[in-house]
Order: sequence, then structure tokens, then C-alpha cells
Amino acid sequence: MPNDSNGREQDNTPARFKDFLNRNVDPSLQRGFSDASNAMGNQLEYFIEFEYLSAAEPDPKEGIYARKYVDFKAFITSFEDSFTSNWNPQEVYGRPDPIYTFQNTKRSITISFDVPSASIYEAKQNMDKVSRMMRFLYPSYARNNMGNASSLTKPPLLRMRFTNLIKKDDTKGLLGKINGLSLSPNVDVGWFQAGPGELYPKQFNLNITFDVIHEHSLGWEDCSGKWEISCDDGGNETTDLIRSSYPYMKYGDSAQVLSKNPDPEGDKILNAQQVAPETARQAVTSAFRTIGGSPVAAQGGTNEGKSNEEKKKEATNPVDKNAEPKSKGTPAQEEEAREQFILGDDVSDVF
Repeated sequence: MPNDSNGREQDNTPARFKDFLNRNVDPSLQRGFSDASNAMGNQLEYFIEFEYLSAAEPDPKEGIYARKYVDFKAFITSFEDSFTSNWNPQEVYGRPDPIYTFQNTKRSITISFDVPSASIYEAKQNMDKVSRMMRFLYPSYARNNMGNASSLTKPPLLRMRFTNLIKKDDTKGLLGKINGLSLSPNVDVGWFQAGPGELYPKQFNLNITFDVIHEHSLGWEDCSGKWEISCDDGGNETTDLIRSSYPYMKYGDSAQVLSKNPDPEGDKILNAQQVAPETARQAVTSAFRTIGGSPVAAQGGTNEGKSNEEKKKEATNPVDKNAEPKSKGTPAQEEEAREQFILGDDVSDVF
């Protein structure tokens, strides 16, 4: 880290991530508490983050996570991302099929993950997170003079982010709404007993259905014929990084580019897999032709013991060396010979 004016190390870590790196530290332990899963989540950013958009800007004294953000380590048990194209059918008399008019394409994500606790402090912290998470399902209201909620001012919209699989860009998650959230404590794992009338599950599972609200246009541009290239009114083409990486690529990457430029190491493996069977077939065929002597012998034996008439017939009809060889054994022996040859064994004793 760079040093400040007093010669001390200066921490330029953004407040948001600093708070994230310091969480799950048990103040009751002098050296703090952090298990291996915390280290992996912090270093690799393997966490599921929810941002509540209707919350007021947080007080710096409370920390940026106090109101707007809730995150969980990504112990994912199931993940389903569904895209549904909706069409409006119109029945026409005399036609076997209706005329379809395209309406939209919807995206819905269902994710389930476990939330384990390695200590009673982390168990309390996890219950605090899930409590705030459930509050995110409620809107904001304006109250009248009587103190009653009179009108809805803000809907409970959220952003959800998880690595490159659920994201808008490199810092923001997808905008959407939660259709449902269910909590299921794992009673087999047990509970932390914090005191009389106070229990915290050692592990629980969260299941969330998230309907995505697209903030940017998605589709193929007529002007360019490409997905990731957009055009302005003047016909100038620009690359849309959000569309290029949609939905699963890392922000800044393009599925179109990567599909045209595959991994060269993968190409070597693929080419070897394609060439190897043909090479083996040619080698086995060559071996069959030489079994028992010359290639002519593999095709039908030598000229010894043949009549002059047979020799003249073979002279006028020479052996086609490119033809499939005729082995001297049964089909089972041929198959055994091929297997032994591929394994590097001698095949001459099969026949």
C-alpha cells in the first residue's frame, strides 16, 4: 500500500469493499475469526449481493451496507435461469396455424443457496442479513398527518449480482423484483442457543425467484446485423459492452468474438481427437494387409501352387491396394486384432 504524509500505509480500498472484507469478524476474539470460506469469498468475490434501490443513502457512521446492501457467501445448491419468449397468436379462418405477433422475451432467475454459520456471532449476523433481506420486499410509503401510510412512493426494486452469471456490468447487478423468498432452517445441523428464548440456526437455505427488468435494449441491430454493435441516428456504429457480455460473459468480453477465436490449446486437443481415429484406422488396415507375408498375401495369398490360368487372371486384374483388405479370420478375430493393435500388442497371433 502507498504511504500517507505521516509515513503510514494508506488504505485506498473503497468503503463498500472495505466493509465487505471486514465482515464476519468476531469481536469477542482478539485475533478475529474468519474461516476458509470467508477468505475465498473475499478474494474471489464469490458472493451473492442484493442492493435495495428504495433505501435512503446510508449514513457513513452506519457503513454503506447498513441500509442498501446484503450479501451472502455463494454456497449455491441450485441455479436456474429461464428465458421465455411471448407471442400473441391470432387465429385466422382457413389457416392451420395462427399468425403470431412477437411481444417480448422475459428472464427469470431462481437461485437457492445455503447460509452456514461457523460461530454464534456469524449466526446472528446471518439472521440480521436475512431479516434486512426480507424488509427489501416492502415498498416505501408517504404518511399523512395522522401518521398512516397513505400513498406508495417507491416500489421494492432490487439489484442482484453474482459473478459473471448475474450482472449488468462490472460493478452493478441486474435490476429486477423478487417474486418470492423462502427460508428453510436445516434442523438436522442444529441451532445455536444464545440464551433463554433465543435460537439461531447453524445453517439455513434461501430460495429466491428473481424477475429481471431490462434496463438496456436487447436485440439485433438492422444497421449492422450484429448483436453487440449499435447505431446512432447518423449511422455511426458503436460497441455496446453491456450487450456484448450479455448474459453470461465477463463484462468487457464478447461471446461473438470468443466463438470466432477459440482457445488455441483447445484447438490442438480437438484436432488430435479428430485425427487420431483416422490414423488408427489406417494403421490397422496397413497391419491387416501385411499379416501372413506381403500385402498380396493379405488380399488372397501368394501365387505359389496356382495354375497358369489363375496367374494370368490376376495379371490382367491386379490387386487394388486401396480396397478394404480381406483378413484371414472371422469378424470376431478382426475386431480383436484391431483392439490389440491400438493397445500396441502384436496382432499376428490372432489369425
